Amino acid sequence: MRRGMDAVAVLTIAAIYGCAAGERSLIAPDHPLAAKAQVSPDILTSFSIPNSASLSLGGDGKYLDASGQSTYADGVCGIHSKIFIGNGGGDAIMYTDDPKFGDPRCRDYPRSVFVAGETNALVPVQLYVQALDRPGAEIAVGDSLERYASITPARGPCDRYQFKVTAGGDPLVARRVDANTWLVHSKPAPNNRAVCMADGRVYALDVAFTVHGQ
Repeated sequence: MRRGMDAVAVLTIAAIYGCAAGERSLIAPDHPLAAKAQVSPDILTSFSIPNSASLSLGGDGKYLDASGQSTYADGVCGIHSKIFIGNGGGDAIMYTDDPKFGDPRCRDYPRSVFVAGETNALVPVQLYVQALDRPGAEIAVGDSLERYASITPARGPCDRYQFKVTAGGDPLVARRVDANTWLVHSKPAPNNRAVCMADGRVYALDVAFTVHGQ
C-alpha cells in the first residue's frame, strides 16, 4: 500500500513540476496549474480622481486617499485597473463595472465616476489611456507626452468620449511624476476637446487624474 502511495506522489510531483530534462511535461498548457505558474508582467494600478465640481471628471467621494481624492484600486470593490505590459502596448485601463471582476459583497459596487458632457451624472465608467508605459518607449520621469484617451460611461446618451485628434478632439497630457506615478490631464482651453462618438458632438472637458502603479 505504501509503494502505491509513493507512486501516486511521484506522478503528482511530475505533473506539477514537469518531467526530467528532455521529456515532455504532463501539464497541458491550458491546465489551471500551468496558468498559475505564469506570472503576468502587467502592472496593477490605482486611479486617483479629484472630487472637484470644477472638473468634468469627478470621483464618487469614496475610498479617499491622503489628498482627499477618490481612489479606484484594482481588486477593491470590483475595480479592474492595470497597465498592459505583456502585450507590449503599455495601455492603462480602469473599469468600475467589469462583470468578470464584480464584487457583489461590496456595498459600493459598482463604483461610479461623475462625467460631464452629455452624461452629466455619476455612472460606472471605463477609462483608457493609450501607451502610458509602453515597453521601450516609456515616458521619462519628469517628462510629459500627449496620449490618446477615452471615457466610456455605462449609460447615458454618449457612448464614449474620445480625446483624439483624428476624431476631432484633443489628446490628453501624461506626465511621469516618478517611476510608478503618472498625472494625466487635459490641455488648457480651447484645446480640451472630447468628441462623443455617438453623435459627433464636441465638448470642452477638463479632466485630471493620477495613475499609481501598485
